Amino acid sequence: MNRKLMMAAGMTVGLSFLLGTIINSNFLAQAQGMGGNVASSVTSSQTSGNSINTITVTGDASMAVTNVINQLQINYNITDSAVSAVMKDEQSLVTRLKNKLRQLGVSPSNYQLYFNSVNVGNQMPSANLSLNVETKSNTEVEKLMQNLNIMPNYVNNMYSNLQSVPVNPTVLRAKLFDLALADAKTQATMLATQVGDNLGPVVTINVNPQENYQPGYGSMPNQPSIGGINLINNGNSGSSELSTQISVTYELVTS
Repeated sequence: MNRKLMMAAGMTVGLSFLLGTIINSNFLAQAQGMGGNVASSVTSSQTSGNSINTITVTGDASMAVTNVINQLQINYNITDSAVSAVMKDEQSLVTRLKNKLRQLGVSPSNYQLYFNSVNVGNQMPSANLSLNVETKSNTEVEKLMQNLNIMPNYVNNMYSNLQSVPVNPTVLRAKLFDLALADAKTQATMLATQVGDNLGPVVTINVNPQENYQPGYGSMPNQPSIGGINLINNGNSGSSELSTQISVTYELVTS
């Protein structure tokens, strides 16, 4: 017996059955998730000698992060006439930065200084000094940017970068997974209804590949790198968001 139903909004799901023969087939449909169009499919497969129909959808979820750690990185490029002069300049700059950070009330445990080796090429010797500072206060970030703009004559370039990372990424991941699973179930229920079936139990579930979240440095609360979520920083605005995608396959039960 053959059955074909056309889905609304350009979504097509095909289920085919042939007496005496089990034929596997995949039909692609588009379902709107929280983050945009995601792929959904209905499949006829064989389990324990019985033919079952399944539907696979991708649940998408994202959320803005408000409780964050601000990670400010400032790089100072030092250039001078000799390697010894560059080394002396570096020590002088380190002293100035530490004094300024102390005046601003920044604890030594909340910042780090990195000095790269001196580069000696065809031009004057140069090196890069990096300052990394962590703070939970947006106001303090602005104050740091203003007061750490130190440019003595041996510093020929200075540039900065700011990113915000969540304080408790593991807790947020659990919330994101709940939202993504709910989104997947909503899609699957809608599509099952379109073909006249009911949504059955979960067959498989997979977290789509994401860039593992990597926490920062310093004394702020850190966790090991965790997978399943993607951190998106919105430039120097200090805002960020986390997102995830979960693919779920459900069994379709004929009503």
